[in-house]
Amino acid sequence: MADLKPAGLSWSAGEVGFVMNRRLLTSENRCRGMGPNPDGPVDRSVPVLRIDGIDGRLRAVVFGCACHPVTLDGTNRKISGDYAGAAQRYLEVRYPGVQAMFVAGCGADANSHPRGGPDQEAWVARHGEALGKEVSRVLEGELQGIHGPLLTRLAGVDLPLEHGFSRLQLEETARAGQTYWHKENARGMLDMLHRGERLPEAYRSSIALWRFGNDLTLVGLPGEAVAGYVARIRETLGSTKLWIAAYCNESFGYLPTAEILEQGGHESMGLTLAIGLFSPQVEKTVIDSVQRLADDTAP
Repeated sequence: MADLKPAGLSWSAGEVGFVMNRRLLTSENRCRGMGPNPDGPVDRSVPVLRIDGIDGRLRAVVFGCACHPVTLDGTNRKISGDYAGAAQRYLEVRYPGVQAMFVAGCGADANSHPRGGPDQEAWVARHGEALGKEVSRVLEGELQGIHGPLLTRLAGVDLPLEHGFSRLQLEETARAGQTYWHKENARGMLDMLHRGERLPEAYRSSIALWRFGNDLTLVGLPGEAVAGYVARIRETLGSTKLWIAAYCNESFGYLPTAEILEQGGHESMGLTLAIGLFSPQVEKTVIDSVQRLADDTAP
């Protein structure tokens, strides 16, 4: 901010292989826990934004990956940017004086693979190098120039919650819910009922969309959005010139699809505010909101 200068923007996307779905399913299509699932949906794309000075020299790079930075597991208490931080370091060493910035994608149901174990710190370096090399390959290849006009929108959205629970249902979930946060949400809702309050029917958050002319559209979803949203948004907007990010503006917990809610598991756990569980209608609400923002910024 202290060194603002005119710049040229261009972008493209690559792909990285260490992104792995982490939801294990039963034969009845129910989530049975976490572990590497090579058949599960993931977004392995690596969007890359190149920022050049007016002299044409690389000044900064913004890059994305849709995967939890959890190569270090719970046994490792070191402060670390995990693979994303390692990729930033790789790029800033390879391109001296260049600032490298990371944007998390829709990787709420994805972990880096391999991860954990006695070699976890080595895997951080390997995954970071793999991501850094892919970003470098994209940077040094053929990119699409980005032009204006830049149109931005931020919409408040009421994300629907399940609210028709009986006290008996909530008490059972509080006692034997499928995850810690299912139990916490049930306890939170019981507390509201004990205070004579109505259970909330929606949680208000925000969705952002930035359109750079006809060259690139950035969709910013709130919360920890699962990979299923990438395919749905691409299908809805009918464009490959998309950068779909998560964790934007607010992180209230997981943003699941209707399928995730049907399957259950960790990513269906509800709001970390302990005020409710999302309704399957949340997916349609998100997609409809993205469509409205895209229509509002259409050339």
